[in-house]
Amino acid sequence: PSDSDIEETPSPEVPEEMPDTGSTDEPPAEEVPAEEAPAEITRYDYQSDEVNVKVTLTDPADLPDNAELSVTPVELSQEAEEQIAEEAIKEKKAIENIRSYDIKFLVDGEEVQPGATVKVEVSFPDKETAQDAAVYHVDQDEKVENMDGSINKEGNVEFETTHFSTYVIVN
Repeated sequence: PSDSDIEETPSPEVPEEMPDTGSTDEPPAEEVPAEEAPAEITRYDYQSDEVNVKVTLTDPADLPDNAELSVTPVELSQEAEEQIAEEAIKEKKAIENIRSYDIKFLVDGEEVQPGATVKVEVSFPDKETAQDAAVYHVDQDEKVENMDGSINKEGNVEFETTHFSTYVIVN
């Protein structure tokens, strides 16, 4: 009987350890918002009558302190517009409007790229919030890449990127 008592002692300890493991899983889940909070600190804002662009860095060291956000409306090439139209057809979506912007960071007039992924949020002051939108990156060779943009709870277009150049927002 004393041997069975010794054997039974470890088995109640095992279930006690399991809840402890569960409780240790909870603090990291609570820490996630705390890790995201600093990301909101390093923000670059561009505002005009036509478009507002907000770029959020995860790490302030990803861009030099004197970097400036530059947003310029650009005309898309026929080739890029055709590729975007093809993408819309593939996704069975109708294009309401296409807006394209050269979004970049400048330091002393020279273009610089962020050191890591940044979050970009685009809104249009003159329009209602977007219900559905797509974001495309157009590179210097006119190749179009879907950036998997989404609409956030404020109705603004949001996407993540590691590089800047021409971006197209399609409603």
